[in-house]
Amino acid sequence: MENQLEHAFRLSQQSQSLLAVMHLDLDGFKAINDGLGFTIGNQLLMAVADRLRQLLRHTDTLARLTGDEFVFLMPGFRAREEVVAAAERILGALEHPFEIDGRALHISTSIGVACSDEDIKQAHELLQHADLAVEVAKKQGRNTWQWYQREGVRHTSEHLMLRHDLHTALRENQFELYYQPVVNAASGQVLSVEALVRWHHPRHGMISPGIFIPIAEQTGQIIPLGRWVLRQACQSLADLRAKGERVLPVAVNISSLQFHRDGFLDEVQYILDETGLPPGFLELEMTESILMEGAEQAIEMIRTLRGMCITVAIDDFGTGFSSLSYLRDLPIHKIKLDRAFVQDILTSRSNAAIVQGIITMAHHMDLVVVAEGVETREQQQDLIRRDCDLLQGFLFARPMPLEDLMALPYILPE
Repeated sequence: MENQLEHAFRLSQQSQSLLAVMHLDLDGFKAINDGLGFTIGNQLLMAVADRLRQLLRHTDTLARLTGDEFVFLMPGFRAREEVVAAAERILGALEHPFEIDGRALHISTSIGVACSDEDIKQAHELLQHADLAVEVAKKQGRNTWQWYQREGVRHTSEHLMLRHDLHTALRENQFELYYQPVVNAASGQVLSVEALVRWHHPRHGMISPGIFIPIAEQTGQIIPLGRWVLRQACQSLADLRAKGERVLPVAVNISSLQFHRDGFLDEVQYILDETGLPPGFLELEMTESILMEGAEQAIEMIRTLRGMCITVAIDDFGTGFSSLSYLRDLPIHKIKLDRAFVQDILTSRSNAAIVQGIITMAHHMDLVVVAEGVETREQQQDLIRRDCDLLQGFLFARPMPLEDLMALPYILPE
């Protein structure tokens, strides 16, 4: 691909013709892949590729990038109007549904377009510019194309570079797990930990999960990253256990994309078997978003996890849309109060009422309640009065590497 791009770029300069690079990102493919399964999703991708190939001229190149993204190299244009017409033909080619396994599936694409008449010096810049442009096309409502525009792209460019760097980070082991204790509300005794991933970027230093996790979810890289976190957490605890060290149950965050991917339950079992960690030491945390893509399936999967002796917690409880309607049916063990409620519990009567209501309701359903984001003694005392079971936050300890965690006392704060 890179050699073809370089060759086409040189020819366009010599012939003074235009080389267009179009980056295609399929709209709504994730919903189809998650809802109908990997097999249907893969068949759809192949059908899309076949239809796109029908648009190729003898000089064009079509390549599939990662996941649901494709790129066209289209040399030999005389004017930008011809490039626009080609982009419109691509959109038109996807207007008709695809017949996959007896289903009529509709899918569109967003297209980012870059052209060799831009102020560029290297061929690879065309790919970068097309990638930036497709982000803009997505924001404009999808099923559209967008020229690359230099103005206002600095933030998007940084996003793009981090997106590319994530591939390298996974390959070169730039991630590390930090652990944050969860304590008994009244006594402060450390009862478990939550595993939190950190990225040591070689140029930018420590990058916040709030920045790279959303990028990983957008690109699908959350799948290999989530797998790495789960394996690393289980392996670390298994190693401690083998040495006779103190071992606390660990909670690992699972994204909705990871949870709904075919083979997730088998993958969890394989990692437990591979590392030798007893399943009773593992807790999986997931948000209410898992219910948005098939509640019945999610409930059945959680029931299977409980059958494997793995506990399940709903994270960021109270911020989703399904809290009450499905809570009675979810075979979970624990809910974690979102930190937004805890933050203002002393100053907001409505927040305090919500927290009290959730705690009371959860206890009637035999669920354990964890309050996240506890930063002051006053918040701790207020939550104790409200009969909250477990607490987590900077008051007790910040997330830390495993060796620092092992040096902590049994009771927090000190």
